[in-house]
Parts: sequence; C-alpha cells; structure tokens
Amino acid sequence: MDEDQLIEGEFVILGYFTLALKVLIIPREKSIRSRQELDGFSGKIYGEPIHEIPCYLIGQIARNSAVDKASVSGSELMDSALSVIQSAVSAVGGRYVLIECHDDKKLVRFYEDNAFHEFARIPMGDTPMVQMIRKIY
Repeated sequence: MDEDQLIEGEFVILGYFTLALKVLIIPREKSIRSRQELDGFSGKIYGEPIHEIPCYLIGQIARNSAVDKASVSGSELMDSALSVIQSAVSAVGGRYVLIECHDDKKLVRFYEDNAFHEFARIPMGDTPMVQMIRKIY
C-alpha cells in the first residue's frame, strides 16, 4: 500500500462491494432457448419451463468518495468482486452474476463495459431499475 493511502497510520478503505445470492425471476416472455442458455441444460424442470435461477448478486459496489479516482478504478473493484465470486463458484458452482441498478446511462455503460448485458427492466416509480447479468466463465 502506498504511503498516500494511509492517514495518520490508519488504513484507508478505497472502495467496497457487497455480495449475496439471489433468485433471478425469468420473465414469461423469455423463450425456451433463452431459458436453456440460462439453465445450461434443457430450460425445463419436470417438463415445465424454468421460472427462476440462482445468481450471485453484486448488491453494492463503490469507491470511497474521499479517495482520489486514480487510487482504485471501478473496474478494479469489479475485478475484486468477481474474484471472490469465482472462489465461490469453484466451491459450489454457479453460472451468472446479477446486478440491479438505476436506469442511468452512465451506470448501465459501466456495467456493459464490464461484460454485463441487460436482462430485464423493473418498474419502480420515477426511478426504474435495470437487471443486468454476466455469465461466469
């Protein structure tokens, strides 16, 4: 850690992220082919189309606003979160990472730049949300 990341001998938190498991609800209009891609198998269970899949959720990801942007980038924070998720995948499996963000062009672009793509939109009054997913490789 650089000296400028210490304040009076204390460590400075450059950024943070939160992770959780979440069930992704698959909208009715999604095709069986889409469900097969999500499921990685047939897209059906007991002969019926699957309606949900488990995902790793990045609930929050942010840089400390008191820290210079050059200290840590959003992509570096994303890489750290994905590294932790990859460890979990190695232990218990999983196929997708999910984020839910406000329908803001800058936010959506950030996630697109980090290999997420739009999955669904969630109406929430004046500030609709966008669900974006990324396949785990």
